[in-house]
Amino acid sequence: MSRHLGVEPQAFRFDLRENGKPFLPQSDIHFNVSHSGEVVAIALAANEVGIDIEAKHHIPEMAAIAARFFSKNEAERVRAATDPTDEFFRIWTMKEAVVKAAGQGLGLPLDCFTVPSSAPAPRPVIPVGEPPIMTNWFVVQIEVPDGYYGAVAMRGSDWRVVARWLPARNLAAGK
Repeated sequence: MSRHLGVEPQAFRFDLRENGKPFLPQSDIHFNVSHSGEVVAIALAANEVGIDIEAKHHIPEMAAIAARFFSKNEAERVRAATDPTDEFFRIWTMKEAVVKAAGQGLGLPLDCFTVPSSAPAPRPVIPVGEPPIMTNWFVVQIEVPDGYYGAVAMRGSDWRVVARWLPARNLAAGK
């Protein structure tokens, strides 16, 4: 963020929106951060943005978790998948990116929308139920290191993801 905004890291001042989502009052840039295992992902955008990254790992009772929290369509996709863990994490990271972009966190029921089965480019999130809660949100899966899953979400479909991978030592040094 420092390099993109031309501001020294120690000069950043963060504030919180009403929903608790952090923002930079000195900038029009929106951001979101996620980390898992050894990877940190940061999304910068002109509009509200959400990002999630997850390391693949074993989740006990994965099908039961999907049935309880995912939309019926998504839970069925996990149940029927050749690799249920792979499908679970693809769905989970897309859903997490959407709720983070919306500023709702996990206070938003995860079953009130369905994410696409594949999103190599921005694809719409489908509201479930009436009245629809999640409208005009789009999500895309991002390229991440092997063993990880990742997604970015924003409103509208006229956007793209540009990924830059930095060694962790550069983050600590503020480069």
